[in-house]
Amino acid sequence: MNEQFSSSLVQETVAKEVETKEEIEMRIRKEIIAKGKEFEGVEFKFREPKRKIAKDALPATLNWNLFNKNLSVQEKLNLQSLLEKMEAFLDSPIITDNFDDHGARRVWEGKYLEQLSPEAQAYYSHNRLGLNFATGVIKFRNYFDPINLLPGEEMKMNEEAYKLLLGMCSIIPEPLKNGDDYGELSLEDKIICIEKLVPVVNGVVRYFGEKKLDQRN
Repeated sequence: MNEQFSSSLVQETVAKEVETKEEIEMRIRKEIIAKGKEFEGVEFKFREPKRKIAKDALPATLNWNLFNKNLSVQEKLNLQSLLEKMEAFLDSPIITDNFDDHGARRVWEGKYLEQLSPEAQAYYSHNRLGLNFATGVIKFRNYFDPINLLPGEEMKMNEEAYKLLLGMCSIIPEPLKNGDDYGELSLEDKIICIEKLVPVVNGVVRYFGEKKLDQRN
């Protein structure tokens, strides 16, 4: 076997072993579905959101020029974490199930969630319909609310950027601001509500984030 053919064969074998994003997602979904069936035949279903934005198309870090230069290291870490949470939301699936109530879902999670692979656990936790997961943008906005400032403390964001943030967040659907109201919605109304949140999160991420230098080429 000549060297060139041998090298081509190795490259082809490696290429076949590398899963595409779609293949990984399908494998993870099958794993979650199988664990659902082990628990009284629970059925998980996956929907493709109307608006889904791949994480690699989004900013990688916050544009710190828009913020108070005196932010502490911990504050920057907290804000970067919120950016990453919003990015994950934009790239997340819609996962539905036929549990009778949230209590039954918690029982399943307590018994089976740890049995899933780490990537399946992460995928399940990034369900776009989860209120805590979806409201990262609200936590980001609230972080800069002047009401939370200590006496004499400076604004943590420049004034123009804060006004833009408030404007973008003004169209957040009301049920998302109150967990009880959101919990009372039907499944279809939750999906409609969450889909209305997507352009808000996308706008905030793109305005306040920026690509790392090595990603701009």
